[in-house]
Amino acid sequence: RQGRAPSMPATVLASSPKSENSVAPTYAARLPFTAAEYWDLEYPAVRWGSSPVRWADIRHSVTRVPTGILPFATQLVFAAPRGLFEAVRWNFIWLHLFVADAHGFNAAAVVIVLACSMLAELLSYLVLARLSDSSRCSLGRRKPLMAIGASFGLLTAVSEPMLRGWYGFPVVVFALCAMVFRVAHGALAVELSPVQGHRRNLLAMCEGLSGLGFALGGLMPVLAQMGAIGQCTEDEFAIMLWAYLVGLCCMLFIATALLLRLVPERSTRVLREESLPGRLNSDFIATTLNRAFRPLALAEILEKLSQGAALTWLGHQLYGMAASDATDEDAAQIRRTVIVATLCSFAVALIVGGLLWFVAMSKLGGYRAALLRKIMAAPTLLLVPASLLGGSGTASLCMAAGAAGLSFSGSFLSYSLLAAAIDYDHLLTGQRREATYEALFWLLRRLTVALTVVVGFAALHESDNNSPDWSTAEPVVAVHVMGISSPVRMHFAAALFLAAIALVAAAFLARCPISTDQQQVLIVSTAIRHHQRGEVVVDPMFAFALKQVPQLTPQQARAHSLLLDFWPAELAFALERRSARILYAMPAVTAALTTMLLGALLLVIAHTRNAEHYAAALLASGLGVVAFGMSLSRLNAIWRLRREGFVSDQAASHEVLSEQLKFLQPFICLPPPTVAMEFVPRICPDVSTPGGIVAIV
Repeated sequence: RQGRAPSMPATVLASSPKSENSVAPTYAARLPFTAAEYWDLEYPAVRWGSSPVRWADIRHSVTRVPTGILPFATQLVFAAPRGLFEAVRWNFIWLHLFVADAHGFNAAAVVIVLACSMLAELLSYLVLARLSDSSRCSLGRRKPLMAIGASFGLLTAVSEPMLRGWYGFPVVVFALCAMVFRVAHGALAVELSPVQGHRRNLLAMCEGLSGLGFALGGLMPVLAQMGAIGQCTEDEFAIMLWAYLVGLCCMLFIATALLLRLVPERSTRVLREESLPGRLNSDFIATTLNRAFRPLALAEILEKLSQGAALTWLGHQLYGMAASDATDEDAAQIRRTVIVATLCSFAVALIVGGLLWFVAMSKLGGYRAALLRKIMAAPTLLLVPASLLGGSGTASLCMAAGAAGLSFSGSFLSYSLLAAAIDYDHLLTGQRREATYEALFWLLRRLTVALTVVVGFAALHESDNNSPDWSTAEPVVAVHVMGISSPVRMHFAAALFLAAIALVAAAFLARCPISTDQQQVLIVSTAIRHHQRGEVVVDPMFAFALKQVPQLTPQQARAHSLLLDFWPAELAFALERRSARILYAMPAVTAALTTMLLGALLLVIAHTRNAEHYAAALLASGLGVVAFGMSLSRLNAIWRLRREGFVSDQAASHEVLSEQLKFLQPFICLPPPTVAMEFVPRICPDVSTPGGIVAIV
């Protein structure tokens, strides 16, 4: 195992003269099972051979994906815990922050607690994802984490009456438990079947049950509280709500136990390595170099930016209503009714929109439906600020909430494309990193929405201004400078901004190279031929020859492992300058900038009295800590390269860097070079000019 490259791509790798003629033992020679057993071990949840047509010919060939079905009972058992976990989460948040708080509703404290929950997820998400991908436990890679997350989450939720004095802390703990469960559950969803239709149906069911869980856990307590006004005391209602939470927890326990018992997981016998090589940096860089993942991630970030802005526009109205003091009981009842109607409109639109996109997916296919969803997000989001032009009445708020719910529905289409990108990563690297991709994709979505909402509230809503009417709010300085200080112009500008961002997201998604189910099947079958049978294959997307990695000496494997912390453009720039010291530049600059940023954010956190400013600074500081840690890790990698003698002089640096660039050819779309310096300008054109340096950054 020391002779194998502990690196990501299973591709062409220039070797030293000593190992040039060596032949690596193929993966198929080390497998303890035949090709006919491969599908049962790789995807045991699918009933292979359910259709007898050509099964006898297909089963003994790994060049095609055989026919099979994913039973509906398996899909339901798998998706049920996702919906119940969502119900428990919203019910627990409502009980702990809104009902059982002895000091009454505190909007600022709620914002800070939710920001702390997001910060905890940010700092631990990728670590747990890598732990799941690297695990070779006999019980599986996903099920132990699911059991841990569900167990501690249920324990925290049931113990809510004893934790009421710890304001906000139980919510953070429960968020971490939910995150552990979510990472393992999302990764297992991709592993159940290689058929894209199975994945889409499974992800659609998960999203539908999650919307139902939001209704059960978030809306039912609100409706119950409205009905209990005047019928029972607040303490009695808190006890009733806790009993409802215990019932949901029991259902979640049963559903999780059924999932762990009945849904099979991929055997660790089919994994190529006994542990995932590299570090978090190399995982992050590998995902950014995945050409099937990049356009999908950029499109999702832009879409969540527009959706977060729409939620900011809508949430400003509800925030003012919820945080205002209710001196008149009738006025307070009206405000509660408007808030409940708005939340119900959002939930109904979310569920109905999901059903509509499921129908569109069955008619148009996954990629076309996902592209249509991105395009339709533009007119849908236009309705959010347009609906509020008539004021903050019940009809306007419900229409705006319904439009926002429609824009959020159908996210399972993006996750189905993510599954195809994971398969393409497996083809190039030979590694199974479902949890890493799931965690990164989920974090990009959550962080974009959270930062957009928090920054938007900090810019448009002052803590002492709780009026739900935009016309009475004082616009910020930037709004005056742009000349759109009137309410109508503000709505018009917001509508154009949301529509433009949504259309740009659709343009990015249109560049995704995996657009048909046939391409996805070809990627899966090619990966099996490449890694299971040891064949030399061609990348079905970009027509590059993918050869087996030759045996490496431990020194070569160590150098390649350390260099995986750097992007190809950085390596090309250092090779063009004929000095590996250039690799210090980018991480050193990033570390210095993040240090300055963290210092400024700590001052904001220490002195601000505004909840939105505090939450925004808290989330930004979490991102700064992650960036600072990655920069230190990259600095440590180049320091070890120099200390261990891999880049001790100019000749050694040239050899190591050029071989690493050849190693990364499938990721940078270049033919195999004869001389390394001949293709450096093609990787990083005009690196000596300021424009080229900006392009590298």
